[in-house]
Amino acid sequence: IPSLTTSNFNNSSTDTNSKTNPPQTEPSRQPRKRQLRSSKKNLKLHPQN
Repeated sequence: IPSLTTSNFNNSSTDTNSKTNPPQTEPSRQPRKRQLRSSKKNLKLHPQN
């Protein structure tokens, strides 16, 4: 039943990512790679940051 396995895997992966990686509202806690990419995007999309 690949669909069930995929769904469970996706849900588990998302849950793990949510716990491991904080929400985008706290870029200071994000890993460097994500922070760098987010910073560039945030600078363009949200200059106030």
